Amino acid sequence: MTYTATLNELVSSNPATGEPVGAVPVTPGEDIPALRARAREAQIAWSARSLAERIDILRSVVPVHEPRIDEIGALVTAEMG
Repeated sequence: MTYTATLNELVSSNPATGEPVGAVPVTPGEDIPALRARAREAQIAWSARSLAERIDILRSVVPVHEPRIDEIGALVTAEMG
């Protein structure tokens, strides 16, 4: 994976071809503490769930991602070159 960044976005490039694969917005540094706090709160809530609840939640996302499995696989392959 190769990344380049501007002030506004982080671009992932295929290392074999150098072509861009995708881009995501750059999070401003001042937003990081609040995001970290939200992530920690989510982790605490997640860990309070039983294993059975966590399994059910993870299984519920399969129908969302399964139709796009080829697209996701191609993206991962492109990012790895």
